[in-house]
Amino acid sequence: MKLLALFSLLASTSAFTLSPSAPASSTALHASITRASFVKKGVAFAGAAMLINPNPAFAKFGASIYPSPSDAIIDSEILKSDSVQKSLKEVKSYLDSVRGLKADLAANSQADLIPGIRSSFEFSSVRNNLNTITTVFDEETQRSTDRVNRIIIQDITELEASSKIKEGIPRSEIRFNNVVAKLTKLENAFTELLAFV
Repeated sequence: MKLLALFSLLASTSAFTLSPSAPASSTALHASITRASFVKKGVAFAGAAMLINPNPAFAKFGASIYPSPSDAIIDSEILKSDSVQKSLKEVKSYLDSVRGLKADLAANSQADLIPGIRSSFEFSSVRNNLNTITTVFDEETQRSTDRVNRIIIQDITELEASSKIKEGIPRSEIRFNNVVAKLTKLENAFTELLAFV
């Protein structure tokens, strides 16, 4: 089938070659092909291209290209391993830390969250735990969990940056709302990751 398409493709390209009868030194335009012939060969070329790749990928409107947690394929043997269980416990503690920081901020809008963020979310251990959890999934599910892992790392960075307050300058309502939004986003990301397991 593809061989036939290739031959028809090669045959259709002859319409796009220069005419051998046209003089090389002529300044006038000479066309050895008519408009109808050009269109006909163009349609043949497009048809040949469709034969080579007959199944274009179409996603449903509004549908995600990533597998959802309900579609996750999990290797139960790896899930039972000590390293994965330890990492799951750590990720659950990260979620608890986010909720604790959120509660601290709700109690005191001027709370200094930086020490809590740095002690709770040490980057190398967070990344290591996220990568360990990802090993329980098949490749397709890992596309989703890798996306969530990147979001988590980015959210931690953004949370730390938005939580900084200058000495003697109170946190404004806008900055307060921004920090709350970052905490909520991070909480949602951890919740989404844990939904896969």
